[in-house]
Amino acid sequence: FLDSHPRYRERFRELGQHRGFDDFAATMHRLFDEDAEDLQIEWIWFSHGICPGYDFERAAVDFRRGRELQAGQSASVDIAADRGWQSSAVKLVAGKTYHVTASGQFSLADKPSPWPSEPQGITFRYNQGLPLGRLIGVIHKESSIIEVENQKDEQRSEILMPIVVIGKESTFTASRTGTLYLRVNDAFSSLDNNAGTLKVTVNAIAEP
Repeated sequence: FLDSHPRYRERFRELGQHRGFDDFAATMHRLFDEDAEDLQIEWIWFSHGICPGYDFERAAVDFRRGRELQAGQSASVDIAADRGWQSSAVKLVAGKTYHVTASGQFSLADKPSPWPSEPQGITFRYNQGLPLGRLIGVIHKESSIIEVENQKDEQRSEILMPIVVIGKESTFTASRTGTLYLRVNDAFSSLDNNAGTLKVTVNAIAEP
């Protein structure tokens, strides 16, 4: 993972010059402590999507914390079909209800001819139990570094990575507080033949 990831590979390869235990440990901390939380989360997400031919370049996550929406407010973001998880720049709050809509057409293959799709996906091929191309999300709780060895309840939910199925539209109550990340459902080995973007709008629903 570290040797292939575009953000970590150069730092990881530097570790080869530090073979003594104390020197290695100190260098590891120096090189990775600054973004250790992002690395932990991306490792967990990688472990959920690992497959032969995993596209590390396109699957690399640009972590961006979201902004909380007040009731009645909305925010839009473009989601690329040829990338992995992408920040919506919206922070969802546990217990609050949101309406998410998506529009646009994109392609899921280029040979022998393009496979056009919309946010609902195409039902003649599936990936991880959902139609290929369906818009899906996950709520990432930004907090302290997750210690996998000590799996508290809030940590288990990140490790289990519950998926929010959105498609063209979905209304749901956030199960946790965190930034909403989105992507088109496809194998991480098949991102390079996708093309196009979706426009996704997140609306915070006013409480009655």
